[in-house]
Amino acid sequence: MQVDEKKWFSMFPMADAWHFFSFEKRIADKKTKFQKVDIIKSKQFGKILFLDGDIQSSQYDEHVYHECLVQPAMLQHPNPKKVLILGGGEGATLREVLKHKSVEKAVMIDIDEELVKICKEHLPEWHQESFDDKRAEILFMDAFKYLKETEEKFDVIIEDLLSPDLEASEALFRKELFTGIKNALAKDGIAVFQSGRTDIVSDTGVYYKKFFDLVSGCFRHAKKFHAFIPSFFFTWGYIMASGSALQVTPEEIDRRIKERNLKLEFYNSTTEKIMSFFPEWREIS
Repeated sequence: MQVDEKKWFSMFPMADAWHFFSFEKRIADKKTKFQKVDIIKSKQFGKILFLDGDIQSSQYDEHVYHECLVQPAMLQHPNPKKVLILGGGEGATLREVLKHKSVEKAVMIDIDEELVKICKEHLPEWHQESFDDKRAEILFMDAFKYLKETEEKFDVIIEDLLSPDLEASEALFRKELFTGIKNALAKDGIAVFQSGRTDIVSDTGVYYKKFFDLVSGCFRHAKKFHAFIPSFFFTWGYIMASGSALQVTPEEIDRRIKERNLKLEFYNSTTEKIMSFFPEWREIS
């Protein structure tokens, strides 16, 4: 990540390419105990949040990322009452969960309290006061520690922690996390993982395939889907997993959206069909 005097914010998404964002002003520039936090104001994408130089979400399209992360799993469940969020410092994941009136308790775990404070102050468009909802419980601690210690069972668990790469040294870490999530799921509970880029022009897309294989090895049923996020410049992948079959049809999704009176900007039966389509993978020589 670099910033020059001409107000260009750049990031390095893969070995031979740079992405540049022109920005009008810097809103936040803070090093917390855990990571570097930057928020800039871009003419095209509005506010943009970066952590350690990697884009997390933008004002223009964060609803696409967060609806895709949350709503497929929430709508797959017939009556989600207890939800666990791992990560999600902006508060937008929590916002999407709390749109469901059936939710009685939403626990959000984020290790970086200072990040959440920054997002509370500078990204109200994201959280929309969801942190103050009486159903929300915000805990600042390590997600592994929480999963090891909790005796609660959740209908839906949303993981928004992991980077998309899959180094060999990370495999045990991920399996440990998957086991913790699996143990914290209620009967017929559903987990969803943000899973990185699904493009085929870099190693990252290959990691997504490996990630799906790893999830499939830990859960009886798994489903992959992805969506194009304009500010990311790539399609971004998600994986839904459960011990029970994931059988809710696109038509049933629309029925549940209407029944639950959800105000969604992106996700519905049409986008569900598009998100579930993956072109044939091929190697790049």
